Amino acid sequence: MQTTNTQYTNAVAAAIQSFARTIANVAHDSVVENNDYAIHDSVDSIQFLYSNYTKYDNVNCLANAALRSNLDTVVRENIHAQLV
Repeated sequence: MQTTNTQYTNAVAAAIQSFARTIANVAHDSVVENNDYAIHDSVDSIQFLYSNYTKYDNVNCLANAALRSNLDTVVRENIHAQLV
């Protein structure tokens, strides 16, 4: 059985990987069509997670911190949804 700390670390890493996959999946179309298909939102999400994960020790606290942040509403909700 994984410890809570390992589960938290894995959840945060999985969320970051998910946002990175989104960037990879939309990068070509975004450049070709000169349109931002969730790239900035995903970058903001990764930045928030990386900057804040050490301040908390469980997914719910980090997810709720995202909802209380000053990020765009869509970004806040996407982070929360990835984590919980």
